[in-house]
Amino acid sequence: MPFDYEPVFYENGFDFKASPIITNTKPDEFQSMTWGLIPWWMKSRKDAEMMRARTLNAISEEIFEKPAFKDAAKDGKRCLIPYTGFYEWRWVNGGKTKYPYFVHLPGEPVFSIGGLWSGWTEKPTGEHLSTLCRPNHKG
Repeated sequence: MPFDYEPVFYENGFDFKASPIITNTKPDEFQSMTWGLIPWWMKSRKDAEMMRARTLNAISEEIFEKPAFKDAAKDGKRCLIPYTGFYEWRWVNGGKTKYPYFVHLPGEPVFSIGGLWSGWTEKPTGEHLSTLCRPNHKG
């Protein structure tokens, strides 16, 4: 399904904008999904919106244990999220000061990071949301 996507210099996950991803179920096409994984079993829009604010990232060592992520992980709902780069914080001075570090691959214009995706349908309206999260490692 084609969709419009305008690349941005800086994107905040809490804006919940649509991003192009490639899923394991449709590896030959980009799909549009928004940040903040909403599990299929969420009951209300209010609960779903609260959940997505806490599920932009998942600790990869815990994805099979945490309720928000375990169904997507067990069902093999994997995806590739294309990047040109992203920022991570490095804390120094015992956690008192932080510096942004730009993570990218020199000489490579685009690379991908693995993620999880899920679909959620709001029962009263039938509206379907496709969402994703990016696993991080402990440490």
